[in-house]
Amino acid sequence: MKKFITYLKNKNILIYDKFLLKYFLNIDISVGERFIGLLIHQNEYVLILNRLFETVVSKELKIIYYEDGDNYIEIIKKIIKNEELYIDDNLPSKFLFKLINHDINCLNGYSLINDFIMIKSDDDILKMKKSSEINDKVMQEVKNFLKVGISEIEVSNFIYQSFEKYGVKPSFEPIVAFGSNCADPHCVPSERKLKTKESIIIDMGCIYQGFCSDMTRTFFIEENNLKEIYNIVFEALKLAKKKIKIGIKLSELDKVARDYINLKGYGKYFNHRLGHGCGIMIHEPYEVSKDSDITIKEGMIFSIEPGIYIENIGGVRIEDLVLITKDSYLSLNNFSYDEVIK
Repeated sequence: MKKFITYLKNKNILIYDKFLLKYFLNIDISVGERFIGLLIHQNEYVLILNRLFETVVSKELKIIYYEDGDNYIEIIKKIIKNEELYIDDNLPSKFLFKLINHDINCLNGYSLINDFIMIKSDDDILKMKKSSEINDKVMQEVKNFLKVGISEIEVSNFIYQSFEKYGVKPSFEPIVAFGSNCADPHCVPSERKLKTKESIIIDMGCIYQGFCSDMTRTFFIEENNLKEIYNIVFEALKLAKKKIKIGIKLSELDKVARDYINLKGYGKYFNHRLGHGCGIMIHEPYEVSKDSDITIKEGMIFSIEPGIYIENIGGVRIEDLVLITKDSYLSLNNFSYDEVIK
């Protein structure tokens, strides 16, 4: 928190987002439709919270309580006076309009917050590495679990159970797709059963001490006619990694992967961005996409996940998380690319 306050340089900011509250205050709380906000003013911070939740937060936190019917906006006005107030972009409009209607000059704090959280501290990096290490282990268990006749939902349930064994929860609902379902980049697991010579996409991650992992692997039951596509996607992944350099735009990574897939004749089947930031949220608010102006900086962690998806046939996606280091990058996923299950 002290580092963030120093970074703000006396700007006022109001944080509502639950992931940011977890990150800055280490609280995991749901207040339903009621207001909650971490207000940072100059070198001080205070949590504004309904008294209904008094017993579920640490007594060590600096808290101003309000009760149902109280005007909590006046609490904010009294602290910041007539100064500008930055807000995170997940604040619901019903709260935003109340701030504006009380003559508070609200500014979008998106860039202010994002620029801070996208550069990971040493402690953040250790947690991200551990999260990815667990993800690697579970992916191996999943690969061993796959066999002809098993259903997508059975594999999904196995992933939940495996993460629970390691004391973590999924960072998102796992994507498990077999055969033609692999043509859907966000396939929801179904009762569809795995057949021989089919492709399999497993996209999953977990949360370790508040930090998310994310990885995708494509497997084949024996050999498959999508082997050529697999090789194209794998090469696109390697080309994007090879392009990584501090100071270049994230859009350049997207371009090198997309250009290669275009060159091979499958450009129209690569229908999503190349990647996304990852950390306290599975999708931190910046993209590795063709229109991203964000430049690569040391300490960033983002995914690289090219894919090709052909309707009624199937698809391939391979995804790794990369940590940007002083001289290059480090892949947080160490699970192999050995795709054939015999």
